[in-house]
Amino acid sequence: EFLPAAPTLRWLGAALPATFVMFALVNVMLAIGKERTVVTRYAAALLFNITFSIFLVPLWGVPGAAAALMFSEF
Repeated sequence: EFLPAAPTLRWLGAALPATFVMFALVNVMLAIGKERTVVTRYAAALLFNITFSIFLVPLWGVPGAAAALMFSEF
């Protein structure tokens, strides 16, 4: 019954390592006083996520949203 969720979980699973790496890097950057860089990076990721979502969600639905998240993590 959960088989339709498999494509979404594949995209989210692919984004997970990047999320962990970015979390560690953000903490290091905050510790050395690079708050402006962190905010700029998150703003860029937000713009990428919105842009990818606009194109991918109508094509792929929920897996498109997960793919947009994965692309915006890099």
